[in-house]
Amino acid sequence: MTIVSSLIVDSTAIVVADSRISVSAGTPADRPLSAQDVSQKLIDVGSWAVAGFAGDLCLGSDVLHRVTDYMERGDPYPIDWVSDTKRVRQLIERIVAEHAKKSGHKKCLSRQLQLLIVWIDREPQHRVGPATANRIFDAPPRTVIHLPARLESTKVTVFPNGAATVTRKGRGLEMIGSGAAVSQELEREEEGLASFVSRMIEPGMRAAGQSGLLLIFIDALMNKHRILDVGSLFQVSVLTMGGLEHPSYWYFAPVEEGWGTWLLMRYRNDIWVQEHRPTGQRIELQVPWDIPLTPLEWSSGKFRMIDPRSLKPNSPGVVQDAGSRGYFVFQTVFEPYLSPEIPEPVQPSWGIEPVSDPI
Repeated sequence: MTIVSSLIVDSTAIVVADSRISVSAGTPADRPLSAQDVSQKLIDVGSWAVAGFAGDLCLGSDVLHRVTDYMERGDPYPIDWVSDTKRVRQLIERIVAEHAKKSGHKKCLSRQLQLLIVWIDREPQHRVGPATANRIFDAPPRTVIHLPARLESTKVTVFPNGAATVTRKGRGLEMIGSGAAVSQELEREEEGLASFVSRMIEPGMRAAGQSGLLLIFIDALMNKHRILDVGSLFQVSVLTMGGLEHPSYWYFAPVEEGWGTWLLMRYRNDIWVQEHRPTGQRIELQVPWDIPLTPLEWSSGKFRMIDPRSLKPNSPGVVQDAGSRGYFVFQTVFEPYLSPEIPEPVQPSWGIEPVSDPI
């Protein structure tokens, strides 16, 4: 199960996604037969866009791969393409139809798929007529007005018959995936969350602070609503007019009431690495089209997850919760990863030996 969420505030877009993909017995209520925290669901497109998917791995990886490749190499004017909801829909419906025609893939049409693309609409142009030019812009007729660049999100939903719907949104929240069940509550808190995010202005820490705020908020709602099939660690992309950043971070995750442990999520050599050193767990994510779909990899009962909820108070690295965990509380919840040295709040969980294989 998946959550991919974006928050666009002013000139910043924060995009987060979990890493979990799973195989179930076929109904929403079924416990996964196999679950893996291995998928890099956010894919960069140059320095001007990031795309993510939620849903079936087979269909989703093919569509995401071909769409991001098209945005990078297939269209001479990719911003014009992604800004045109009709053209986006036509391309995705064609890719889905071609996927279903492959041997053994007709059943993929019966599965859910959503895409979320967050992108910079650089200097959109608007050609104004004579009356508008003279009255509003004090400009000659047929003047081309270069509007300020802005951030946009495009959401795609593919239905079981292969048809797609495409919506476009500017400022605010957008979500896809099973975790989107909390979207209404997030939307109620949208203005307050946006206000907090916009104040994160400490030099060198803005991206880390903003992304940390959003992932703490989402994770708290996941726990509140008992949405337990979404992976614990979130990939983070921060898109601004200056390009893309991927803030690495430490995160304090609950084990059970009064107890928790520190996890590390870092971006290294263009991939995300999840780590819980006290238990020896370390998972490097893979782009979805490189993840094998063989029965051996996805056999029933085979799990590969970094899930603190599987730990106990006496497990390695589990420490007492300082009691200040909650919305917008950073001191015992979130720490930017700035160097291999273990931050002081993390040391009771991880010890003092620096992180091996540093960025």
